Amino acid sequence: FSRLYRRINNVKIFIRAISDQLRLSVDGFEKALKSQKFMDEFFLRKMAVDVLFDKLVSRPLKNSKFVKAKQRRVVIILDGLNECQPQYLEPLIRILDDWDNLTPSWLGLVVSSVSGSYV
Repeated sequence: FSRLYRRINNVKIFIRAISDQLRLSVDGFEKALKSQKFMDEFFLRKMAVDVLFDKLVSRPLKNSKFVKAKQRRVVIILDGLNECQPQYLEPLIRILDDWDNLTPSWLGLVVSSVSGSYV
């Protein structure tokens, strides 16, 4: 997230970016992603943050038909959490709190925020 570029402070764009990076770095992820229904832009734009995360990240990662349970370690770095748009902060925090249940054990997460912020 960045205070200089407000467009990228949108959590939905962040979730899409995670999905894009996983598509490039995790074998089988793209096939798992494409195997789902309702993946066109019309449906994706209208989804709530938690539903979008499930559709674009969690569900494809757990699709054992395409994604192997054992993968090399992948770590996502989320920098500037305090710059997140306020209306998306609560659903994002819920996703981060439940990260271990929503994602496989080989997918790690590092989060940073300015100290003393509202986050």
